[in-house]
Order: sequence, then C-alpha cells, then structure tokens
Amino acid sequence: MSSESHCPKLTGSGPCKSGLPLLSLDTSDFRPQDRFEIWRDYSRPGLEIDSFLTRSVEFNAAVQAWRTGSAVFISSNFPSMNFVRGPSEVRAIDHEHVVLRYIKSGSLRMLQGDTPIILRAGEVHLLDLRQRIRASTEGVEQISVFLPYAAIGYDPSKNPSHISFMADAPITHVIKTILESTLEFLPGAAASSGPEVADSLAGMLRGLVSGRCLDYHGDARAEQLTGYSMRVFLNDNLHDPNVGVETLCRTFAVSRAAVYRLFGPHGGVGRYLMRQRLNRAFWELVREPLERDSIQSVALRCGFSGAQSFARAFRAKFGINPNDVSCEPDAAAKMLNVPSLSPTHPFETPVSRLDDLLSSH
Repeated sequence: MSSESHCPKLTGSGPCKSGLPLLSLDTSDFRPQDRFEIWRDYSRPGLEIDSFLTRSVEFNAAVQAWRTGSAVFISSNFPSMNFVRGPSEVRAIDHEHVVLRYIKSGSLRMLQGDTPIILRAGEVHLLDLRQRIRASTEGVEQISVFLPYAAIGYDPSKNPSHISFMADAPITHVIKTILESTLEFLPGAAASSGPEVADSLAGMLRGLVSGRCLDYHGDARAEQLTGYSMRVFLNDNLHDPNVGVETLCRTFAVSRAAVYRLFGPHGGVGRYLMRQRLNRAFWELVREPLERDSIQSVALRCGFSGAQSFARAFRAKFGINPNDVSCEPDAAAKMLNVPSLSPTHPFETPVSRLDDLLSSH
C-alpha cells in the first residue's frame, strides 16, 4: 500500500498550482449565519464540534492543508469552542497516526483519555491520534502535522501517548523554525518535493520519539537542523548587540564547541552576524528615505553600537558610505547577490532556507 493511502482523509482536497494536494477553507467567505455549521461539517469525520462558545462574537475560522508524501501539514485558526473525538471519530480516520501541534497563540485544554493536558502558546506537543479526547479551545492559531506511526518509529505500546516540549526548550526552537519555514515553502513547492518535506521532519521526530536530545552524536541531519535553526534565530535577533555564541549555547543547550563547528562554514558566529547585519542595514537604507537621524537609527536597529562603527563596517563591505546608498531594490538585490529582497529576511529567502534542509537527501 502506498504511503499516501495512510494519510488522514482531506475531504474536498485538490491539487494547487504547485501540484501538492491542497485543502483551503475560510469561513469568512460565507454568510455569518452559515459559518459555524460549515466548520462543523468540515471537521467531520475526525472531530465532532459540540459548541461555539462565544456566541456574541462572529464566528471565523480558517484552515489550509497540504499533503506531502506520508504527512499532512495544516495551518489553522479558530475561535473558542468545544470538540470531541470519541470512538466513532477515531474509527472514521486511519488512527495509526500521531499529530504534532505547535500552538502559535491561544490555548487548548483537553482530556486525552482520563489525562488532563493543557497546550499553551509557544509549546509543541506530540499526540497519539487513537486516543479519545475532549477539548476546549481559546482562540487558537496552530500548525499541525499528521504522520503515520511508521514514519517516525512510534510504538503506542512503548511510547507515551503525549510528549510535550515547553516554549523555552531548545528543541522547541528547532521544531518551530522547521514548521514555520515549511509553511512558507509549501504554496510554491513542486509536487516532487512532497516526500522530501515529510521525510525531513519525520527524521527529526524519530530522534525525539527514541528519546535522543539535540546532541545526536554526529548525526548529520540533526546537526543540519540545529545549525539552520540557530541561523534563523540569529536573523530574528540582529537588533540585539549582545546576541552571540553564549546566547546560542543557552538557547539551544549545546556546547561552545558545537556552535563553533556548526558555524565553521559561515566563518564563525561573529562574521555571520556582521554579514547579516550589514545586509539588513543595506536593505533598510534602500527602502527608507534618508532623514537626518536615519543612519544612526538603522545602525542601532541592526545591532551596531553607533553610527561610526556601522559606517566603517559598511564601507569595508560595500565600498560606499551608508548615506550614499541610492538604488532601486532590484539593483540592491544584485549588489547583495540574492534573488530578491524581503524586509523580513532580505538575506535568506524561505525557499532557499528549506532547500538547505532538504539538500542532504
């Protein structure tokens, strides 16, 4: 039997322009009085929604789901409501699956069997889908991934039915980064990349299910995932002049030696930070009209101590002074040797970041 035949059913799914099977539903496309019932119908047969808790608020919910080989990636948001997955709902789906949930905002309170569980914002949870649950949500936005037991080596007779990763845990940073970047990648992904996407995440989860931590004792894929997550973490914290090796050691619970090894191909953490800060500063100077204090403001936002040190580093890299920057975004992208510029990550586009993860296949 093919791996796709083991996936939970996606009622109404069809190919998107990239070729990956896609389901998309936004209840705001429908009349307000119809939205809750449409959402209930969509959620069957896997869930039975008991009630919409905030009747004084207009019901709005949305979901996008992609089938990628053996996995189903789902991005969803929905208001406060109660739902249940009992015996009939468990039988209605191929229940030999786990679901990985990253709670971006809101919370879920549930009973898994007789065990109370709270899923809070920033946390990641791995749950066995064969378990009966009753849950109450509070304005949840989440990313979920459904995977068959076999894909991650999960054995319900040996592994716990619920594994949680707290918001400040090192592995949570890794999982969050992978999931968010995957969702950026999927809308434009080729159909042929689906199995690679699923296998990349499944490989990491196999290590977690088997009880291994971030130190995979030379496992190349684990090191790649960790190094990738560290780079995205640094990119998101370029404004902090104190971010560096020690920050990475604390955040990801790894040794200095591990950080040095992971950033060796990038010239070290210091050089990586300087390159990323200067690229971001260049982009900000291109997209913002120059004002009297803009050089100083850009320098501080990009983690420099002041305009003088920033100007020296900028001249050394680009051969011009910061206040001489004057070009269109496309020309700036050519100067920075990137395909295009984005105000969020002008130096590392979402597709190339995920391709980095898949390149070891």
